[in-house]
Amino acid sequence: MKKNNKGFMLIEVIITSTIVVTTLIAFYANFEKLYKKYNEANNYHDIDGLYATKEVINYFLTNNDLDFNEYLADTFYTNHYKFIIKDSIDQLNNDNIRNIKDLYNIKNMIITEYNVCNLDSNKPSCNSEEESIRNNNINETFKEYLEYIIRYYDLDSENINSTKYDYLVITERETEDGKTYYSSIGI
Repeated sequence: MKKNNKGFMLIEVIITSTIVVTTLIAFYANFEKLYKKYNEANNYHDIDGLYATKEVINYFLTNNDLDFNEYLADTFYTNHYKFIIKDSIDQLNNDNIRNIKDLYNIKNMIITEYNVCNLDSNKPSCNSEEESIRNNNINETFKEYLEYIIRYYDLDSENINSTKYDYLVITERETEDGKTYYSSIGI
């Protein structure tokens, strides 16, 4: 009588393929998280956008003709954010800002107080009647970036009083090929 090895071989194939498939799924899950973080960093921490944002901040801080604190007090007296550049139009009508806008293809640049309600008044801790950047006429990817900023700076945290920033400058930059990149700097 001969021994039948067909059943044993089938069990070996099932066990081996289960191990291989499980390993591939684990690799895919980890790679997907890594790819998502890389893609987020690529779109949301744009080097040119950060540099343009820093140049505008430096202009505000070093310009002798403009008292930055007075500008902010006037700006935030009526509203909690202000577009420096909106839909590729320089709101301050300033040559330096216009040059930076043209050089880096800035579509929108906003200065806002460091507060979750200024970014998105739909959050549970906010008064929904307040006007926020999210409620302004902006595109969906910009709204996604605002959600990212809230998570990145942990603005939903109960410990918001211990923050290290007073204001955020948010930049939306659009390249010639139509890709949109975002950046923000806290001041």
